[in-house]
Amino acid sequence: MYRSGLLLREVATKLGIHRSTLAEYFRRDGIDLRRRPMRDNEAQRAAKLYEDGQSLFNVGQQLGFSGGTIRSALQRQGVELRDPDGRYSSDR
Repeated sequence: MYRSGLLLREVATKLGIHRSTLAEYFRRDGIDLRRRPMRDNEAQRAAKLYEDGQSLFNVGQQLGFSGGTIRSALQRQGVELRDPDGRYSSDR
């Protein structure tokens, strides 16, 4: 499935396991993982979704990236991040 072009997340969902578990199996078996950088339009979309109130996790789910990747992309764009309780550190 993965070699035919499905995303790691899609294969993991079909198999009923977490994507990190599947990635570990692939690494153990010598299967190279495909990684692609986030495109500019995806980073802009991530910023819009996040600024509209969605969580890093939810934005990542929609765009096919981890929450950590979304966080990094937003930081590179200068987007102010909320704390875990949804509050901004500065007065807006």
